[in-house]
Amino acid sequence: MHKKNIPSGNNESEIGALLESLPDAFFIIDTEGMVLNANTLFASLLDRSPQECCGENISDLLSDVIPFPELATHFMQKARDVFHTGERLTIEDERDAFRVILNPVRSEETTVTTLLVSIENISRQKHVEDQLEKERALKTALLEAMPGCAIILNAEGKLMVWNQYAHDIIFGKTGDIKESVDPIETICADQIFPIKKKFLNILHSGAEDSSEVKICPPGSPGSLWLATRGRRVIIDGETCVVAVGVDISRQKQLEEDLVESKMRFSYALDAAHSGIWEWDIETDYLSWSEQVWALYGLQVDSVPLNNQLCVDTIHPEDRELASWLIKEAVKNQSPATIEYRVCHPDGSIHWLTSRGMPLYNEEGKVIRYIGTIIDITERKQIELELLENKSRLNQALEAARAGVWEWDLHTNENIWSDEIWPLYGLPKDDRKPSFKLWTDTILPEDLEMATSSVTDAAKHCTEINIQYRVILPDGSTRWLMSRGKPVCDMNGKITRYIGTTIDITESKQIEIALSQSKTRLNQALEATNAGIWEWNVKVDQVFWSDRVWALYGMEPDSMKSSHKLCETNVHPEDRDFTFQTVMHAALKESEINVEYRVCHKDGSTHWLMCRGMPLREKDGDVSCYIGTVIDVTERKNTDLALAESESKFRSIFDHAPVSIGIWDLQDGRLINVNAAWLQLFGFTRQEAIEHPVTDHSLYVDIDEWKQIVSILKNHGRLFNRPVQLRKKNGERLNVLYSGEFINLKDRSILLVMMTDVTLQELQQQSINQLEKAVAERTGQLQLEIERLERFISMVSHEYRTPLAIIRGNLDLIEVKNQSGKRLIKTEINKIHRAIDRLVEVMEVSMRESRMIEAQGTLETNYVAIAPLIYSQIASFKSMWPDVDIRFSERLDESKVFGEPSQLKLAIYNIVDNARKYSAPGTPVAVDCLKEADEVVISIRNRGTTITREESETLFNKYQRGRNSMNTSGAGLGLWLVKKIIEQHNGTVTLRGFPSGVEVTVRLPVAGDAVFNTSDGNKQEPI
Repeated sequence: MHKKNIPSGNNESEIGALLESLPDAFFIIDTEGMVLNANTLFASLLDRSPQECCGENISDLLSDVIPFPELATHFMQKARDVFHTGERLTIEDERDAFRVILNPVRSEETTVTTLLVSIENISRQKHVEDQLEKERALKTALLEAMPGCAIILNAEGKLMVWNQYAHDIIFGKTGDIKESVDPIETICADQIFPIKKKFLNILHSGAEDSSEVKICPPGSPGSLWLATRGRRVIIDGETCVVAVGVDISRQKQLEEDLVESKMRFSYALDAAHSGIWEWDIETDYLSWSEQVWALYGLQVDSVPLNNQLCVDTIHPEDRELASWLIKEAVKNQSPATIEYRVCHPDGSIHWLTSRGMPLYNEEGKVIRYIGTIIDITERKQIELELLENKSRLNQALEAARAGVWEWDLHTNENIWSDEIWPLYGLPKDDRKPSFKLWTDTILPEDLEMATSSVTDAAKHCTEINIQYRVILPDGSTRWLMSRGKPVCDMNGKITRYIGTTIDITESKQIEIALSQSKTRLNQALEATNAGIWEWNVKVDQVFWSDRVWALYGMEPDSMKSSHKLCETNVHPEDRDFTFQTVMHAALKESEINVEYRVCHKDGSTHWLMCRGMPLREKDGDVSCYIGTVIDVTERKNTDLALAESESKFRSIFDHAPVSIGIWDLQDGRLINVNAAWLQLFGFTRQEAIEHPVTDHSLYVDIDEWKQIVSILKNHGRLFNRPVQLRKKNGERLNVLYSGEFINLKDRSILLVMMTDVTLQELQQQSINQLEKAVAERTGQLQLEIERLERFISMVSHEYRTPLAIIRGNLDLIEVKNQSGKRLIKTEINKIHRAIDRLVEVMEVSMRESRMIEAQGTLETNYVAIAPLIYSQIASFKSMWPDVDIRFSERLDESKVFGEPSQLKLAIYNIVDNARKYSAPGTPVAVDCLKEADEVVISIRNRGTTITREESETLFNKYQRGRNSMNTSGAGLGLWLVKKIIEQHNGTVTLRGFPSGVEVTVRLPVAGDAVFNTSDGNKQEPI
């Protein structure tokens, strides 16, 4: 050891200061055992001062110390061994209370002249290590001369004295001593400033300081923790700081492990719904972990913790038993285990189990209990459910006519429950259950199957599952199902079967009926021209019966079976709606119900109705859809005819000259009346409908009215009965009264028709003329429509061909006449404009014709507006690729309710108008957004503006603007646009601005939208 480590001679005060700074008892002896120096800790063990110890023989001093009687006997022998060998020696007493370390101190001649002896109280350290980790052995190497780092620093923080331990930390184990080394540099960076501050505080104030410092020794890959103690001393008149440090790295690691272990333990308690308690029997002190408070439904420390609290929280019915069990456990000094209920403040009841283990003192007496409390509410509920289930099982076996049996394979012994005997039609007598007794009851047709199934199962160690018939004593036949599972011994060998036998006669009858029903279903499907389909939504696989393929006009398995198969051959106008309806139902996991048209290869169109129901798995998820496809072409044709008939009835009802009223006899009110009725009696429609018929005083003779009602109720109808009635103003009139009961929405109502006799002939003539005029006009309109269709077809075919020839020849003329003569170019341009005009007139005529034709057959649906507009812009660009269309939309998948082809025509016309009247090279802007409950479409161009008057008149039929001189058109485009948009409950406006014109279309967002049909009726969304 370096000479500065253990100074001598003139450094006596430094040695004393160093010894005083050490945390344990230290003293120095010579070869004769004479004490040369000692610190206060050592002297205090002898009830002396350090000065009184110096000069005394250590053997004499130790012999007087009660805690160390053994040291006096062999200490000097151990000391002589150290002087002789020069090796350090450690002595520990058997009680692990103290550790004595003899450190040899060599002179300059390398001979051992003195011993530095330390007495360390290790009882606390041993106790902590035993509590935290008993299995760990003490691995920390004993310090050499000093069990830790010891240094003396001057006021500048420079090293004055250090030991070997400090040398290894500051200079490294192989490093050279450098006077200029700053020991602060070995401290970890995050602690340097606080340590410097503490050093200055010790130096200036004289206050002692104890700290934990993290050190990074040079050349060492890791760091270590030191528990340091520093104090100010005066050495040779100079203020210094003595600091010692003990390696506590292991202790810090143990503390971290303890914190982590405590945290994991706390998590485990929380996860297990358990807590820890401790009860000191002698002091009656009780402590709970946080989890125990929660188990009792209380906030931590919300009430005083004592035994009374435990009593108050236990269910009244469990208090006496719990108290008795605890007293018995304490009396017998045995573990305590109890289960009881507690009442939470919210009124809920919870089951807890408490297990406590006794802890004994040295005399073997129980001084306290420590244990756990676990919430077993769920387990208790399961136990109660098991008991209830067992009871229900017995009841279920009895109710289900089922029994339990057991078959021992080694002894061939059979055991039957009481319920088995009546199932086989056998009385329970002295006969023992046997295989033969069982087979005697089986119907001969099933005997071989049943016996072979049982023997094969026993041979191959598989489950028994058979269904067979038995004959009862009364001659009746019953179906039974026997199921059994093999039971193995500890070696895995099957020793017996245990199972049940159930009467399944009813289910078998249902199964047979189901099979028959299935046969009838197949026959019904064939008779109704229907097919079956199935769609596995998880793997997107579709199955069609052969009939479904035929309904779609396709060969079986001619296409890949996915959900897109359903789009095949669907009419283009129905395809989007059908696909969206099916996918929407699949997304919502709801029923599929859609009707649509399909186009066969032969050109025929058929109406199909597709219906499907979702099938759910046990977890509630939809696994597939199953349904039918039915040809409803005839029904759809009937519906159209019925709708036409209803329309005619409405027209006749509203415009008939005969007074017609619809009357509900149950509430005595009129449901509806026509204009002739109102005109005849002088009432308003509101007056006629709001009040009962009797309030109108229509009948002059009430008895006659009662007679009419009686005739109608008895015979159901009445024709041309002369009746005298009264108008609103009191004027009387004679009418021919006719009435008949009809069904309206499953209700029986009275249809009444009244004719003023004075005008009977005139009215009859008017009716005849009206019917004739209607028939003639209908025929004329039909002929006009047919002629118009033929004309348009002729125009489409006959006009286009010669016009194309003319245009082609004009192109040749242009090529041949490149001379630049103005006259020829002007004439050619005139011809071009004339041809364009003819084409425009033809296109507009065709559009108007299509619109008129479509009004009677509109198929309305929910329409995604953004894709529709985009498709029209794409179509427009394909025809006019040089036109710059700038499209933007913020519609958020908005939909409108209407007819897609009509909406497409309107959008296309507006964009085409914007192109026609745009300045060359300028863009057309199309902006779409959603405002409140409306879709707003704005289309702007740059060109000649329009006036406010023009913006109001340009929507008129055949109206063209003042800037249309050099553009083709018939003045029908904007008129068609307005008709279409208003038919969709929307608005369209024109607005001129300095650099052009803007068209704004507003359509209601799909929701409660109503579509205006061509006959003025309102059509609700499907």
